[in-house]
Amino acid sequence: MTGGLDRDTADELTVTAAALLGCDPPPRRPRLDRAGMTLCDSLGPAALLMVHREATGASTRLRPAGRPAALRRLLDVTGTAHLFPEP
Repeated sequence: MTGGLDRDTADELTVTAAALLGCDPPPRRPRLDRAGMTLCDSLGPAALLMVHREATGASTRLRPAGRPAALRRLLDVTGTAHLFPEP
């Protein structure tokens, strides 16, 4: 991911992830690299939770990487950081 994760891009992330995770067979351990994320508003964690839900539904686990400080704070505040552990 590069740039912002906000109301303008959250749908793009969830649609892209759903298409990837909907493959037959789904990827075993897809990597979600957020190192290039420069902005994350309140819709960012919601979009990431939707991607996590898609992955769980596809019986696969995301491999999160590169968590910017702003995203880390939002995930901590929302109590969802444990769903996206750093390697």
